[in-house]
Amino acid sequence: MKDKKSINSFLFKNYMIMFLIIVVTFILTVYVTDFILEKVIYRNIENNKELKDIYKIPFEEMDTRYIEMMDCWIEILDENKKVIYVKGKKLDQIYQYDERFLYDQAAIHADRKKYPYWYNISPVDGPGGEPYLYVFKWPINKFHFAVTPELLNTEKWNSIGNVIYGTLLIFFFFFLLISLTLYSRFTGKYIRVPLIHLTKGIREMEKQNYSTRLNFHAQREFGEIRDAFNKMASKLEKVEIEKRKLEKSKQRIIVDISHDLKTPITSIYGFSKLIYDGEAKTKKDVKKYLKYIYNKAFHVSNLIDDFFKYAKLEDENFEFNYIADDFAEWLRQIVGEFYPEIEKKNFNLNIDISHKPIRIHFDKKQMTRAVTNILSNALKYNPPKTNLYIHCYDEDEYVKLIISDDGVGIREELRNVIFDSFVRGDRSRSTQDGSGLGLSITKKIIERHKGTITLSSNEEAITVFTIHLKKEIERSEKFEEAIMHTSRNTSNQ
Repeated sequence: MKDKKSINSFLFKNYMIMFLIIVVTFILTVYVTDFILEKVIYRNIENNKELKDIYKIPFEEMDTRYIEMMDCWIEILDENKKVIYVKGKKLDQIYQYDERFLYDQAAIHADRKKYPYWYNISPVDGPGGEPYLYVFKWPINKFHFAVTPELLNTEKWNSIGNVIYGTLLIFFFFFLLISLTLYSRFTGKYIRVPLIHLTKGIREMEKQNYSTRLNFHAQREFGEIRDAFNKMASKLEKVEIEKRKLEKSKQRIIVDISHDLKTPITSIYGFSKLIYDGEAKTKKDVKKYLKYIYNKAFHVSNLIDDFFKYAKLEDENFEFNYIADDFAEWLRQIVGEFYPEIEKKNFNLNIDISHKPIRIHFDKKQMTRAVTNILSNALKYNPPKTNLYIHCYDEDEYVKLIISDDGVGIREELRNVIFDSFVRGDRSRSTQDGSGLGLSITKKIIERHKGTITLSSNEEAITVFTIHLKKEIERSEKFEEAIMHTSRNTSNQ
């Protein structure tokens, strides 16, 4: 599962995005404020510009947008003080004035009900040079004046700008607060979700549900935790499976040992009872019964010995006596010891063992037991004239040992369990005297040498045991202790 970048990268990227959003928002706020002030309010207006400066001929071209926003308007009066042009929304119904009225309205009054408008009157020239009056009217209830002000007094318009700036800054801070909230929720989601999955996984592990696996996309650190959790769960699941298999194996071993011991012990009991009860009338009968008793006791002894060896190999503290020696020469000696029995069984022996020395660290006694079990089974279960093949090669880092035959073979249903304990190649457990532990012991010995053993078939042989042993074993701490222990014993001798 491909994970995203690290948490540091994720947070840094989000911080940068958030920073850019804030900067862009701030710039837009300033730009919008300036746009409102410059393009809407201050357009075509200069500081200290007087009201009469708006006057223009033709009258229609007078720019009164900004004063109309404040409910103000402009009137043009002719020589007779009659209104001939209005620019803006006129709020009164006066269209004819006299000089007395105009002088009175131009003065400053405290009575706002009687004087609802402030008048600013300026003489101007008409289109033909006629003496016109330019009248600016301003609703007195919206503004307070101590003296006649300029239309765009700097301080007043700066205060309006400050209001606009303040409003937009408030909006900016609200936007910033909302953005930070959304950012924290978004960032928290990417941290909270993996933690929820991890918590659920741990709770499942507490319930011993070792098949639990975590499956989520996350930043690299959480991905590493997820993968480590899954590996741990996988190992625990394997351990649990092995534990159950071991418990079943122990139960089966107890049952099988009971079965294997019961049969010969019953025979020993029966034949000894015959002798004890005087049923053996002649010396010949007594000798015959004693032979039965001896054979069954020998079988029980071998069975107990095999089980003891198997139990020792199960114990990891049981030390092997590893020494460095020529594996090829050792194998030739083992085959030589079996040669009389091979001839007796009338087997055809085919040997191909490396003539060059193959030096590895191995326990001769335990490895002899492992190889002997395979050769003994080949001689025990196969008929005369069977071809027996023994090959040993040096394969760079490995030693390859193949022991095969073209005899009766091993039934298909037994091939997958042939290295399990108490498995024999015969059809009935009662038909042979073996313990069924031989190949199981062989496998354990090979594995203690960090090697492998497999069962297969080929065109030449129906039963092929292939053993791979590392020439340079990856030495664990216990393996090193075993070699050191062996070296000390050798030097003491």
